[in-house]
Amino acid sequence: MRHMRAYIWIKIYCPIWSFIVNLTYWLIRLNKLKSIFYEKENLKNSIKTVDDIKRSLSEFQWTSDKIRDWFPWVITLINNNYKDDCDGAAILSKFLFEQIGIIGKILSLLGEETGHAIFISTDKKYMATNNIIIEGNWTNDKILSYFNDKYNRIIK
Repeated sequence: MRHMRAYIWIKIYCPIWSFIVNLTYWLIRLNKLKSIFYEKENLKNSIKTVDDIKRSLSEFQWTSDKIRDWFPWVITLINNNYKDDCDGAAILSKFLFEQIGIIGKILSLLGEETGHAIFISTDKKYMATNNIIIEGNWTNDKILSYFNDKYNRIIK
């Protein structure tokens, strides 16, 4: 039952909640949008290799959400100086990898007490967790064992 509630939250309610949080965040910062879009474009143009992605992700700082869990937009992450929780890191990783043509998705890992979001490339060669990129052949079992079986379910 817990996993079903988590699935519904991750796939339905959290995207709606995230839209509301991001929109509210930017409604009171409209004057910053132009400069943040400029920064986003500069970030996009600076990414040419996986090493560039590693360099950019090294600036990410994990911090807990101040309100219920939500997924920030990339421009929100940039404006917050790359500070967010694992959802933000996964979103940023996905965005950065797309700049070099590597497509992937965000996976939600669930455990008995906690959850975690990661980025995994479609070819399963790259996994990004917070500010770390690890190359490998990332099967579901290898992902779960990397985290010492702290999580027991993956929501794709």
